[in-house]
Amino acid sequence: MTVEEVIFQLTHIADAIHTLLHTISEEQAQWKPVPDTWSIKEVIEHLYNEERLDFRKHLGEMLQVPPQPWGQFRGEEYILAETCRQALKGFVDERAASILWLKGLAAPDWEIKTSTPFSPDGEKISLRAGDVLVSWVAHDFLHLRQLNELLYAWNEKQASPYSVDYAGGW
Repeated sequence: MTVEEVIFQLTHIADAIHTLLHTISEEQAQWKPVPDTWSIKEVIEHLYNEERLDFRKHLGEMLQVPPQPWGQFRGEEYILAETCRQALKGFVDERAASILWLKGLAAPDWEIKTSTPFSPDGEKISLRAGDVLVSWVAHDFLHLRQLNELLYAWNEKQASPYSVDYAGGW
């Protein structure tokens, strides 16, 4: 996968997320199919904060000359949006900044490695900059799937007393 393909994917996934969510109600954004799952708003807050505090930031640290170790995540940096629309706007704005940043990179070395804690017990993982780059797209797809599941479940709930069975199996 080239950086141009990554830029294409990141751009269009953000567009898809915006298209899916920009008109939903706050009630739908806050709704959870079961209490221990995320709501749409929580997914979007996560994407917004990941865009600010993870992928672009950590790739930037890796691609500095000399490469820098990843900075630690500080809980006070995490933004809790008042509304889903606020979180969605934040995500879209941060994604636009990420795209500009990626387009401005001059011959990055995608083989540069870092070792960073990656689990609650501090176990370290070794990553190349290219691994982080393609994981950014994969992360988007995971949450796009999660958002689709939440949208489907909301639609199914709202359809009552009718059934969505005719649509096919989920």
